[in-house]
Amino acid sequence: MNVDMTNLYRLRGMIPNRYWYQLNGQSAQANWLEQREAIYSRIQEQEEEVVPQIVFTSEVKIK
Repeated sequence: MNVDMTNLYRLRGMIPNRYWYQLNGQSAQANWLEQREAIYSRIQEQEEEVVPQIVFTSEVKIK
């Protein structure tokens, strides 16, 4: 299997973490950093989706 196909399978979730981190040839620290960045990016995306969008449709005047 070539590198492009393994990366494609990894992006689509077809290769579990336990196999990917044994097959990709990176150091344990590099794997840990990659996994940590992926987790934090997912958390960031979820937080952005949750933020309510406030739209003001008219002005309120206080007398």
